[in-house]
Amino acid sequence: MLELYADDSACFASSQRVDLAAKKIQRVFDLLSGWLDEWRMAVNVSKTAALLTGSQRIMPDQLRLRDESCCACQTTPDSRL
Repeated sequence: MLELYADDSACFASSQRVDLAAKKIQRVFDLLSGWLDEWRMAVNVSKTAALLTGSQRIMPDQLRLRDESCCACQTTPDSRL
């Protein structure tokens, strides 16, 4: 799901496995890159971040936007999830 705000946006994905949720977000980033290129727009990759919550304590592969590593992904373990 993609939510748009005045000058900001947020993307949400869920899965039982953190690696699958990360793949969903990566797919959105890939589509976003194409859209940004088409409309000749820029995004500040250094301000792009991902927050992963859940009971798994593993880190997924680094997410990339426009061929740049885009976030210091962090996980927030929650035993209630």
